[in-house]
Amino acid sequence: SFGDDPTRIFRAIRLAQRLDFAIETGTLEWMRAAIASGALETISKERIWRELFLAMDESTAPAVLETLHKENALTPLFGKGSTRDVGESLIRIGERLADDEEADRYVLFTGALLRGREATPAQLEGSGFSQKRARAVLQIANDLVRIEQAIGDASSDRQRFRLFKRVGPEVLTAFVAEHPADLPMVRRYQEFRHFTIPVRGNDLEVPGGPHVAKALERTREAVFTGEISAEGARTFARELALKYLSQNQPDEAAR
Repeated sequence: SFGDDPTRIFRAIRLAQRLDFAIETGTLEWMRAAIASGALETISKERIWRELFLAMDESTAPAVLETLHKENALTPLFGKGSTRDVGESLIRIGERLADDEEADRYVLFTGALLRGREATPAQLEGSGFSQKRARAVLQIANDLVRIEQAIGDASSDRQRFRLFKRVGPEVLTAFVAEHPADLPMVRRYQEFRHFTIPVRGNDLEVPGGPHVAKALERTREAVFTGEISAEGARTFARELALKYLSQNQPDEAAR
């Protein structure tokens, strides 16, 4: 049966976890033999991804995905690579998804499965991920350790906010899954994303250009973090805009 339709490998593992059953010994041997013989290589990657996404929809998704990983059922998609234990990461992702139902579970779980494999866009072939979602998967897989270190080295909210701006929401969710104690810090950044100041570019009375947007964003950071008061925002922004403008002016002596 596994040879006739190799996707039954995914269904067997998925249903065993859902029903809290153990796969019968002989059936398990046949399943492993089918995987070892390359049975899953005979079907399209789109079909495998479809079964993998169904696994991610299960309430027991972390356990299902860990089993698929251990049984090498994901090799046709991701290739041979990492032997790292993905169980804990998958469990933490599952816990975060329980608290944040709007998070992209497919991106988060795929990123966790690919960690330690030197992930490439080729490994996402057939997934149907958009470029934006694929980029988030690869950031979680390849860059999360570096992002964690950079956030740990940041000494102020301003530095952390600038780091957070460079990554997508799924990457932040993956970061919090690994570092739950930092959830308040990430929530503070999410508040900052929606924070506004009552100052617009026209209020500054300076020539238009990118220096105005840069000054307004820096001012928004300063007001949010308490560096300046809201009342002083216009003066602060105007002085910054003039400063940035002068820095971009051609050197008269070089003309």
